[in-house]
Amino acid sequence: MLFKDKNIWFWQSFVSPHLAYLVEAIASLHAKVTYVVNNLITQDRKIMGWDLTKLLKSKLVLKKKKHTLKNLTSYSDLQQIHIMQGLRGNGLVHFVQKIFLKKNIKFWVIMENIDETLINAIAKRIVYRSLFYLYRKNIIGILAIGDKSRNWCIARGFDPNKIYPFAYFLSDNISKIKRSKKNSSVFRFIFVGQLIERKQLSFLIKALSLLFYRSDFELEVVGDGPLRGNLEILANDLLPGRVNWSGTLPINKVPEKIANADCLVLPSRHDGWGSVISESLMVGTQVICSDGCGALEVVKVSRSGRIFPKHNINKLSSILLKVIKNGPYSSSKRLYLKKWAKCLGAKSGAKYLIEILKFSDGFGSFPTIPWNKTFQ
Repeated sequence: MLFKDKNIWFWQSFVSPHLAYLVEAIASLHAKVTYVVNNLITQDRKIMGWDLTKLLKSKLVLKKKKHTLKNLTSYSDLQQIHIMQGLRGNGLVHFVQKIFLKKNIKFWVIMENIDETLINAIAKRIVYRSLFYLYRKNIIGILAIGDKSRNWCIARGFDPNKIYPFAYFLSDNISKIKRSKKNSSVFRFIFVGQLIERKQLSFLIKALSLLFYRSDFELEVVGDGPLRGNLEILANDLLPGRVNWSGTLPINKVPEKIANADCLVLPSRHDGWGSVISESLMVGTQVICSDGCGALEVVKVSRSGRIFPKHNINKLSSILLKVIKNGPYSSSKRLYLKKWAKCLGAKSGAKYLIEILKFSDGFGSFPTIPWNKTFQ
């Protein structure tokens, strides 16, 4: 059977812009694409500024009831390729995987870095080792998102030859966004994310406070969350007059904000990937991130960022100072970075995924990871 005759199915608990743009790009290359979700969007994602990405080329199927899912899976055959987000705790996804187990239907799994900073880290290792064994005849391969994901899955007993480094590929329109502000004497840092403990904004505020009398800078905070009140008090105390709070913005407005900053900082204790890192590189803005962010691998190869140990405040402060002293990127350097970062767009991701699927089917050579391609 020819690959082009197959129907690619994506399964996720809700429509996510982190996956939806890839789904649409795949549909542009491959006409038969079905995207099955349990919900269009969750309330917490609405609060974060996410919108419902419009799907024009792929077929969106909304399934809220389990019995309708059973009807849907009854048509699975060799003409279908199934790609599923996660392996446990994802609502309809896990339910469908159990059906596939009984029917001996094969599927792919998208997995991101597992948070091992939590107290149940050992339990997670045991659970996933059991799941990999249970679905050993069903899982064709793993699309591993994040720098640690591949080795973590191997350590849990999964076949390393069936694991492919992957990413959350974003809208290619992000690369078209232009910077509207000119460089100034004040260096502009930006943080984008939920104001929760895991994102460690307090860590960034404290690191910047060590530079208060040494450099001229400002910090813009995009996002909201339960810690906002405490963080505003901390910022007023340690960085008076230096922090601007923008609150939650629609997701399509965030890249423009990042484009007008000189450096994005993501100090998270853990992020499976950290899509704002991709957004930043795609608009030509350099990045500083912690080693808890899965996207640190693209920061490394982009030659446009720095990484610090997630609990080392002195190291972060030192990096912040170096970035300020080096000054904002020139227009030409930003443009160079934007051109390279197109590898993080959905079109690039779609081509890469098709190469993976074909290679797994016995066609073509081993696919080249998009962000590992040589700078042009």
